[in-house]
Amino acid sequence: MPPPKAAPDFEHTAHGMVLGTGLDIYVHDHDSLRTKAAKEDIAAARERGQVPMRRADYARAEDTSQAVTNHPPRLVRRPGRLTDRKGPHHDRHHLRE
Repeated sequence: MPPPKAAPDFEHTAHGMVLGTGLDIYVHDHDSLRTKAAKEDIAAARERGQVPMRRADYARAEDTSQAVTNHPPRLVRRPGRLTDRKGPHHDRHHLRE
C-alpha cells in the first residue's frame, strides 16, 4: 500500500480544525523526507496512528482554519443554483448577488 499523500492530510487537518475535530497530527521539522532518519520518524508516527505533517504545512492549515472561521459567509447556497448545471461554477453571474 502506498504511503498517504500530503495534500489530503493537509485538507483533512484544515477541515478538522474548522470543525473542532480531526486527525492526531505529528508536526515534524524534517527538511527532507528522503533521509533514513526522517523516513523512520514518519513511519513511527504513522504506526502510532498519527498523521505526520511538516511544520510549514501545519501553520498553513491553521491559517486556513482561521480564515474560514473568522470570515462571514458571502454566498448563500440555494438549491439548484450552484450544483445542478454542468459543474459547481458553471454559471458564475449569480455569484455577484
